[in-house]
Amino acid sequence: MHDILTSRSTTSSDRVVKTFWFTLKSPTLRATVEVSRFAPAGGAAEVHFMIQPSAGGTPAEQLADIERAYAVALEELGLEPDTAVLRRWYCSDLVNQAPLLEASPIGKRGGGDTPCAVSWIGQPAVPGSKFAVWAYHVQDPDGPLVKSVKGSELSLDRGELIHHWTTGLMAPHLASSYQQTNEIFSHYTEWLEDEKMNLLDHVIRTWLFVQDIDTNYGGLVVSRRKFFEKHGLTPETHYISSSGIEGRSEDFRALVMMDAYAVGGVRNEQIEFLNALDHLGATHDYGVTFERGTGVAYRDRKHLRGGHHHHGRQTEGNPGTDADRDENIGQPQGQ
Repeated sequence: MHDILTSRSTTSSDRVVKTFWFTLKSPTLRATVEVSRFAPAGGAAEVHFMIQPSAGGTPAEQLADIERAYAVALEELGLEPDTAVLRRWYCSDLVNQAPLLEASPIGKRGGGDTPCAVSWIGQPAVPGSKFAVWAYHVQDPDGPLVKSVKGSELSLDRGELIHHWTTGLMAPHLASSYQQTNEIFSHYTEWLEDEKMNLLDHVIRTWLFVQDIDTNYGGLVVSRRKFFEKHGLTPETHYISSSGIEGRSEDFRALVMMDAYAVGGVRNEQIEFLNALDHLGATHDYGVTFERGTGVAYRDRKHLRGGHHHHGRQTEGNPGTDADRDENIGQPQGQ
């Protein structure tokens, strides 16, 4: 048995919705596992894990500690490995740690035997940790998930909707952050078109990781603005919720790297851009080209995805708490 700390559950008034936040911790586990689980009656459950080592050690030892803690957490929650949708690794020295991740059953890009979007970010966790991982799982009571991996993209087929997670897009052969950003968005837009989607109507969230952000962020901003204008993303339409923060890839030449999330089949009326105009101006009023947050309504729940940019070497936060709050993986609202 393992110690369960800071446990909490809630029940809604109109239907049973169980939401749990807890920390799984044990002296023998050598890692801390923070868990957030959302499970409506009769619907798919969504689970977020944030796992980081707690006992120090070499990169190989800490990776092994995470692997064991992850397996224990899945067992505790009754989750099969193939419920994994996304794992994002935060690494202290990604250039040298990439071979360790590629050899790991839960670090390997594409997910190995169980399809999963896997993202590697050179972005140190708390002091002493060589790795930390955010893992997102979906458990469907009706049966196994329908997933496929092609290159850097994972598709999760939910019937009328297909959720697409794309990781590790970069253009290291180009010299500047401006050129790399343009090439990344060009490649991603071409892929969207092949999948009968586009930037304006289907992309919900992007994560942009910038090496030496004090130097390279300006090129990203200008390039993205010009690219968005060509594709209909303007103050009169909308932008995309996004992070633009310090982060590196395993290729030292990559000044910019992008992860992205899009939903095929989503309707415009399902999407709401989050504002607080009584207290905050619209983002485009101060010249930026991203939304603060995006809500996507489904039949029984809603996803809320926050976006933010930082000028400096700051981490994105605990994805299970103050970054993205996921509250459904379902079908279009009203259908």
